[in-house]
Formats: sequence, structure tokens, C-alpha cells
Amino acid sequence: MGALLRNVTTPTPIIIRVEAIGEVKDFKYLGSMLITFRDMEKELSRHWALTIGKFAQLQPIWSNNHISLHTKIVFYKACISSTLLCGCESWALTQAQVRKFNAIHMGFLRKLLGVKWWQKLSNEEVATICNIELIHKMLNKTCMRWARHMVRMGNIRLPRKILFGGLMKVRVRGRGRPK
Repeated sequence: MGALLRNVTTPTPIIIRVEAIGEVKDFKYLGSMLITFRDMEKELSRHWALTIGKFAQLQPIWSNNHISLHTKIVFYKACISSTLLCGCESWALTQAQVRKFNAIHMGFLRKLLGVKWWQKLSNEEVATICNIELIHKMLNKTCMRWARHMVRMGNIRLPRKILFGGLMKVRVRGRGRPK
């Protein structure tokens, strides 16, 4: 029994052209970090840093007084908001992570409006002025859009099978003892 358990927990090395491929804990694939454990913090931190960097690159637009607020908001929705929410369909976020998303989103909007900390505007007021939704509503809407897409998908498609757990064929045993 002990030998059987050791073989299950020890990964089999993958050998390509007589060279063993090393095992890594995480790697970047198609713009996302794939990790071996369930902690999303590393992926989200990288994602937030990319979004903050993109916002900083566009600082000349945000600080330009000749561009109307409406144009800045449209530009924000197209560039920054879409970058912030990219890939969120597959995330299982905690409340702390959603609060961090909200803090980044509201910081961006306050910077667009030129609102200072001492002006005491609530997040709802800032979102209303900008005519933009709060981040938790945007996250929910994006996830629901993805879920509706998955429901419309055919039963034989792999993403639908994975979502609804249809990959394993479980055979129900008959009544009585096995023959």
C-alpha cells in the first residue's frame, strides 16, 4: 500500500529528446498565470500591476484639460476597464480580492475626476458622476455573460463538460454484491 501511494504522489518525469522537463509551480500561458495550487493572489497581483501600469502610461490623456470627461470615461471603459476585467470569467474571488479590485477601480475614477481625499465623495457618487458601474456589478455581469454562453454551448463541447462536471462517466453499480 505504501509503495502504491508513493507512486501516486510522485510525478512521472516527462522526457523529450532524452532531456527531462522540470516541474514548475507556475507559468505564464496566453497572458495568464497558471498555478498548481488554488491561491489566486500571484495572478491577481500581476494583473493589477499590469492595469496600474497601463493607467500610468495613459496619464497624458487623463491630465489633459482639452479632452472632455465623457471622452475620458469612454476611453477608460475601452482600455482600462477591459484590462482590469480581462479573464475574470474563470476567477473564484474572495471578498478581500473584490474589495482590492474596487479600490483600484475607484482610485482610477477619482483620478479621472480630479477628486481629492478631503472632498469626501462616496464610491457610489463617483460611479454616478462617471456613469459607470461599481466593480462587483461589472464582475457579476461578466461572469453571468460567460455562464449564459456556456449554457448555450453544445453538450459535447469540452468547456461545457468541464464546467458541469461531465468528463467522468460514473457507472452506477447494480443492486447486490459483485459477481
